[in-house]
Amino acid sequence: PNPQSPIPNPQSPSWFIWIIYQLKNLFNYLNIKNILIFRMNPKKVYFAGSIRGGRDDAQLYTEIISYIKSKNAIVLTEHIGDNNLLKDEKKLTDKEIYLRDIAWLKECDVVIAECTRPSLGVGYELSFAENIKKEVNVLYRNKECHLSAMIAGDEYFKIFSYKTKDDAFKIIDKILNN
Repeated sequence: PNPQSPIPNPQSPSWFIWIIYQLKNLFNYLNIKNILIFRMNPKKVYFAGSIRGGRDDAQLYTEIISYIKSKNAIVLTEHIGDNNLLKDEKKLTDKEIYLRDIAWLKECDVVIAECTRPSLGVGYELSFAENIKKEVNVLYRNKECHLSAMIAGDEYFKIFSYKTKDDAFKIIDKILNN
């Protein structure tokens, strides 16, 4: 369609094509070509954090999850930040939790794990994600823990230590902008 042509009737199929063409021209003019693609294809994030290994960081998980969502990403594991998680998960069998989480790992684009609190489950999730070739990012507060050698020594994982929540947010920005 010619940009100078009159606006087609909204009932006609050519109207949709005309609208797309106009949006493309607007984005090119404003030099924001990638915004439409970004908005239509948000990253799917599998956020991992300790559950049965201890819920001391549940509030931090909630804040990290909210931050990830504010960056136009989908967090498949939003429940990790829920303070009632242990109570709610009693409604599911261990097998149901396993199958659900494996499905989410297969679906995600990237794994972000907060590993300050040791967790067998998170370790398993990281290993599984590596085996299916998912990008795996590990965040931890080095003043509060000594990261397991099985994680720190695995060159596949991208390891990030941080001190403050804002430091973690900056790391997450880099991960999501890849």
